Amino acid sequence: AQLPLLVTSSMDGVVRLWDSVDGNKKGEIDCGHFDEVIQFDGTRKRVPIVSMAVDERDNTVITGDDIGQIRVHAMDLAIFQNVSLHVTVHEAEGIVAADSNGYSDPYARVSVQERSKSTAVQQRTLSPVWAESFDIEIGQGCTLLGKGAAEIQRKAGDLALVVLDYDKYGDHDELGRLSV
Repeated sequence: AQLPLLVTSSMDGVVRLWDSVDGNKKGEIDCGHFDEVIQFDGTRKRVPIVSMAVDERDNTVITGDDIGQIRVHAMDLAIFQNVSLHVTVHEAEGIVAADSNGYSDPYARVSVQERSKSTAVQQRTLSPVWAESFDIEIGQGCTLLGKGAAEIQRKAGDLALVVLDYDKYGDHDELGRLSV
């Protein structure tokens, strides 16, 4: 289903897409309208958008300026949203006893990129049951109509799961590791 969008343009040459329900900005398109004259510093002045049309059938925005440039932009490449990975850590079986009492105090840490989440510590067990879920934000991207999320997930890299033994003093012992 397509989002209900309000599309606006301004003197800065940028088209902005707004959620017509909550009023939040959903994305923007730098339309690339520039004067043909190169300035002394090597830049070109922006030219304001003077006409704009939305083609809902093709999901595009068509913009024009006062020097005759016309550009077509795909709206689905302009919508940005936070993309999260939903992870559930269920349980582990037969983990190594890391403590002198013949048990471990295991917890799991899930990491993607620099972001990580940890389960609660399960005391004195070799078969912990966590049944905990996390949402880990992995990036921001263009996800209108479901496009782009898979690419963001691919770029996020591996998901790492490490099971550790909690120790009150000293380093926590690694009991196992998995990378997906």
